[in-house]
Amino acid sequence: MDVAIGLETLMVEDGAKGEINHKLAMRLAALCKMRPFEDYRPAEVFGLCKKLYEIRSAVAHGSQDMSKKRVIKVREAQEPIRAVLLGISLLRYVIRFLTEKPEYLVAKTLDMTLFGGDDLAAGEAGA
Repeated sequence: MDVAIGLETLMVEDGAKGEINHKLAMRLAALCKMRPFEDYRPAEVFGLCKKLYEIRSAVAHGSQDMSKKRVIKVREAQEPIRAVLLGISLLRYVIRFLTEKPEYLVAKTLDMTLFGGDDLAAGEAGA
């Protein structure tokens, strides 16, 4: 829960309504286009984020069967990863990234990277 709350706080603006899971996953994938997260592709990070958020939802809504959700299968050939460790690594990555590039704390600036890259996003931030 704490990891999910940390990621939400950093990546989804206050008062955002609807599809928080999707917004969070898209924005994390956008960060990974600019600076890779470990050896994961942005599409993999998108999927990882969705899985982490499913765990958060299961905990928040009192799911009875959490045993299957404690690990995440990323790639077929690899062993599953403990969800909490993956979440902590993602949160650490986001904190480092945003510390170095605080302009991406503004959701609109980060969202614009999805349409045209860093240059467009930087230009929109000043508009």
